[in-house]
Amino acid sequence: MTFFVPGRLEVIGKHTDYAGGRTLIAAVPRGITVSAARSDDGAVTVIDETTGLRLQSPYAATVERRLRANFAGADLSCRISISSDLPQAAGMSSSS
Repeated sequence: MTFFVPGRLEVIGKHTDYAGGRTLIAAVPRGITVSAARSDDGAVTVIDETTGLRLQSPYAATVERRLRANFAGADLSCRISISSDLPQAAGMSSSS
């Protein structure tokens, strides 16, 4: 399965949306794509498709531990690929 989250431009209201304030935003055709597929190796692997490197973040490890605890015995083996065509350090953000 594949999910796409568009990037966004904040026209007005920067730093107010998380506090319940008003903003004017616009979605852009660039964004973040996440794809997940089953694997047979018994692991949950997260790959940064931009660099080809395996991501080893505390956040991803915590999510995996929680899923394994909540769904003990379930086969959670998968490969998760993350890619983005958002320009880095350009003031754009994902809309998540």
